[in-house]
Amino acid sequence: MIIVLFASYLLGCFHFRHQAVAKHMVAVSTNLTLVEKFGIDPANNFAFWDWVGGRYSVCSAVGVLPLSLQYGFPVVQKYDSIV
Repeated sequence: MIIVLFASYLLGCFHFRHQAVAKHMVAVSTNLTLVEKFGIDPANNFAFWDWVGGRYSVCSAVGVLPLSLQYGFPVVQKYDSIV
């Protein structure tokens, strides 16, 4: 629910919703229908299996992707070795 509220707020910040979303956002989701409805091209979705647990965990298969994109994979590997 928090993610949906944030997404609604974020969309309100863009004057040209469709163009801004299509150019500047990617998704990490199993629900390609909602990704496309939101305005993100399904080709810009980092998909994962629906059975992947711990979606909000830093060390899960889904949590490592945003960390890698932000800080680089060597930093994530170092973090993973101390956790």
